[in-house]
Amino acid sequence: MSAATRARVAPRLLAAALAAAVAAGSPATVLAAAPASQGPPPPGVTVNGEPLDLSEVRNLQGTLYAPFDELVEAFAGQYYFDPASRTGRGFLTEEGSVVTARAGDPRLDVDGRTVAAPAPRMEAKLMVPLAAFFRALGAQVRWDAARHQAVVLWPAARVEQPDPAGATAAAAPADPAPADPPAPAVDPAELLLMEQVVNAEAYGAPEETQLAVAAVIVNRLRSGLWGKTLSDVLMAPGQFAVVRTGAYRLHPLAPGVEEAVRRALAGEDPTHGALYFTDLASVPAAWKDPARFTLTLTSGGMVFFRPRS
Repeated sequence: MSAATRARVAPRLLAAALAAAVAAGSPATVLAAAPASQGPPPPGVTVNGEPLDLSEVRNLQGTLYAPFDELVEAFAGQYYFDPASRTGRGFLTEEGSVVTARAGDPRLDVDGRTVAAPAPRMEAKLMVPLAAFFRALGAQVRWDAARHQAVVLWPAARVEQPDPAGATAAAAPADPAPADPPAPAVDPAELLLMEQVVNAEAYGAPEETQLAVAAVIVNRLRSGLWGKTLSDVLMAPGQFAVVRTGAYRLHPLAPGVEEAVRRALAGEDPTHGALYFTDLASVPAAWKDPARFTLTLTSGGMVFFRPRS
């Protein structure tokens, strides 16, 4: 959790008595209801020791659920809900992650990877499994029986961690893009232009991000929607900001860019067919709609999308 997010979450007080919960990460154990005059106090949820303010936390068939929109908002994120498909998408800008959940679908999509989870439920709001949500974002979750709390421990610095055993259902999105033929060979002038554009669009980003940007360019070339040559694609009006401003000429080529472009032209595509990308903080409203666009990758502070087939 970022420092700014912790500062917002820390002062939040637990707003309502929470329903009976189960052990997060332990064998499912439902606590029996007790009269108000006896037994333990209502269970709660804490993040790094601070109470988390949620309107409700419900035990549904042995799993602790919380409102998806409130979890996203607690981390200063932006939430989008599509009522037709009963799908929610949370953009956690400060955490650099995007989470998508669909009612009745036993998985979460986190940064373009599919994670097995108890199926989200459609109540008054879309409810997501609390432990699965936090674990998918790299947190540890346990049940504190003495305090009757779900305890979330979020590392000070986000690091890539392997999924819990059995958590990863698939490395690619649920609707993988069809295979395409290799991109045609390009002449040296177009190759240099592509390297300059990739370099400027992903300047200072990891090599995976450079490769992803290059793959989008190749995918656009294959689609034929932006022209028949690399020059057509790269110079298409209103498409690449660094071309529009001329910034692509200003940066020296960073290490790895030439290799990333070569790999993309050879067919590597970590975006699984994406045709669009932007930074996480400025996603167009239309792209947030999970009924219209599939998030395929989050990398280096950038997000990659393709239209739903």
